Amino acid sequence: MKPELGQTVYVIFKDSITERKVYALGTDFFIHDGYNYLAEFDSWTYYFEDYGHDWFFDFDSAAKTLLERYADENDFEHKIIQRFNDYWEII
Repeated sequence: MKPELGQTVYVIFKDSITERKVYALGTDFFIHDGYNYLAEFDSWTYYFEDYGHDWFFDFDSAAKTLLERYADENDFEHKIIQRFNDYWEII
C-alpha cells in the first residue's frame, strides 16, 4: 500500500499509536510530519511493505494490531488509552 502526500496515517512506534500526515514519499517509504534531523531514521520513516504491521490508514486496525502484540506477554488484559488528540498508548 502506498499513501498519498498529506494523507492521515496511524503509526505504531513501540507501545503507542500516533496520528500523522504523510510529509514526503520515497520510492518505497514515506516520512511523516513531525520528524526532525535529531531523531533516529526508523522513528519517522515507514516502508510501504509494512502496511498492516507498522502503519495503517485507520485507527481501529492500528489499535487491534497493537493489542495483539501485547496479548501474549501475560494474562493482563491491556487497553489503549488516549493521552493527547493524536497520541494513544497501551496500558
